[in-house]
Amino acid sequence: MSTKFLKINFAALTLTALSSSLNSAWAQSVTVTEYYNKTLDAYFITGRANEQQTLDATADFQRTGMTFQAVAAIAATTATTRICRFYINVASPFTSSHFYGREGVDCESLRSQNLVGFSYEGYDFALAQPTSGVCPTNTTTIYRSFRAGANGKTSNHRYTASAETYATAALSGYAGEQAAFCATTATDITPLVIADCGTFYYPGVRVSYQSLTHTGTPNSWVRFNGTTKTLFNGKQATPVVQRYASGANDLILIDETADTWSDLGASIDTGVGMQDSYFNPPTLFPRRMAVAQQININRTTTFNPAQDFGTATEVGRVTFVSRESVDTPAGTYNACKFSTELTSTYPSVGRTVVLRATTWVAPNIGVVKSSTQESTQTGSAAAIDTATDVTAVAVQPL
Repeated sequence: MSTKFLKINFAALTLTALSSSLNSAWAQSVTVTEYYNKTLDAYFITGRANEQQTLDATADFQRTGMTFQAVAAIAATTATTRICRFYINVASPFTSSHFYGREGVDCESLRSQNLVGFSYEGYDFALAQPTSGVCPTNTTTIYRSFRAGANGKTSNHRYTASAETYATAALSGYAGEQAAFCATTATDITPLVIADCGTFYYPGVRVSYQSLTHTGTPNSWVRFNGTTKTLFNGKQATPVVQRYASGANDLILIDETADTWSDLGASIDTGVGMQDSYFNPPTLFPRRMAVAQQININRTTTFNPAQDFGTATEVGRVTFVSRESVDTPAGTYNACKFSTELTSTYPSVGRTVVLRATTWVAPNIGVVKSSTQESTQTGSAAAIDTATDVTAVAVQPL
């Protein structure tokens, strides 16, 4: 019996699994499973049972819950098309991802070109194909999206089993490429109570907070949504008011629709006047997010009046991690847990600020707890590190 090795070369992770020959190892029915690699922020599908077993035992990979049914490549009929797989490993631009192609369209062409970094990995499964973008009756459309590589991330194709998840992927930076396959049956990403896990700000409540820095400096304030929109940087914005014990009012300006919200910037009370900061472009958040979904941040921040440290460039991400019970002085909540990584660069003064935060958001209330670490490096001076913990101490209706 012949054997071969399969490799999944996700950046620093290389898995090598011994598999049997296609004729004896592949069943007639194949369950194709989606995985998310948290280190690479990339998605991967496989219909190979031995790979699934290995990935299930690998910490960096987790199932998203999305699966679809196909047939084994060896069992392909005239009604189905065999789907081949290439691993793409390129140093510049950094690429560590897979491409799934169709027999008779992509597979033979790509193999004959001998492209640098492309490794042919055989046929994975077989499926019906859409005609003019439409799948046959009684099949489920599997959509394909593509995210170009940028900011150290690999380029990545993602396959989704519903129009809703396809649209959500677009909000995470994936460009839609329409229908790719037609599956006999499919299961979308693991359903959660996620309709209310997608915003940090809710109207109708006043939340009181206390914070404590690593130096022991306390602070307190209340946060609530304003009831009247205000013009901010040319847009009608909802002001989120942060009122401090000192009497100062800071404003976070957001733009809201039924399905999304975005942060437009902020207006900060400096004690001698208001300092506005504008995000360009604003970061768009869906109001419904799935576990492991990430919102990419890539924007500039400008100031009015202009600051002597100049315009900032901000790059990072916000990730919906999980639902988690969290205890606060205001109560116990089944909160939505988010992680944030953000690097702000001020070229004119040689300053870099790296922020890492974990935030717990209670549906219909807002942020109830957060933990933030920030490191500021200016020129060759030693970095200044700060840490701040915030908890909600009271929640009241407006």
